[in-house]
Amino acid sequence: MKINQIFLLLLFATNSFSQNFISTGQIDYEMMIYSGISYDNYTASLLFNDSFSRFNYRSKDIGDVVTENKVSNNNTSINIRKSDTTNYAIFNDLKKSALYALGGNEVIFENETKQEWELVNEEKKIGNLFCFKATCDFRGRSYTAWYATSIPIPLGPWKFKGLPGLIIELSDSKNEVIFSVKKIEIPFQSEVNGIDLKYKLISREEAKIITSAQLIKQKAKMEERAKILESKVSKGERLKINVSTPILKRGIELD
Repeated sequence: MKINQIFLLLLFATNSFSQNFISTGQIDYEMMIYSGISYDNYTASLLFNDSFSRFNYRSKDIGDVVTENKVSNNNTSINIRKSDTTNYAIFNDLKKSALYALGGNEVIFENETKQEWELVNEEKKIGNLFCFKATCDFRGRSYTAWYATSIPIPLGPWKFKGLPGLIIELSDSKNEVIFSVKKIEIPFQSEVNGIDLKYKLISREEAKIITSAQLIKQKAKMEERAKILESKVSKGERLKINVSTPILKRGIELD
């Protein structure tokens, strides 16, 4: 019986995230993530209909970022930030409350992913939209969202949804994660692909283990390169190279 239950769960998951759909709207977002040194900018868009949504995002950076700081006459500090070249996607089966996150070679399956929003009696105007405030704590961060009830679509960027209107702006309390609407197209009809079945389906718990191992391997490789560069400086000079990784690799989610 247990084997049958597992099989049915995997079948349900596969059928959901491989589902293509015709969108009825598209929302383009500005997306910024603080990397520890500077902000990474992402191209992001939400395509949706009544049953499904897909949020795509990828970094605008095309190469590693190197920052050089002269500490003193004979000391220079160089920071190397590895660029994020992954194409990310968040696929929501809205009827079945199932979410699938694509990043790299795996698809992470989550069931019943939602935020516990607190609606706040506060409003502001963003562009020509009157927006209302909502707050929530979600996976290690405290967020503030501004949503427009004049656009009664309970969706937003990334994994955020469930408000009585489209999320126009959203940021965490430290301003490390920031989303803001750039363009709204409703109606917007387009065929949207589900997530390719070639990707491996894993749980969020499995993904944490895989990500941690990848981070350790990636950082070790970068530190090895840094040591080679440090050894090549002229005699009498000192070079210290610090290696950091993008916050998206560590996770927007902190727990």
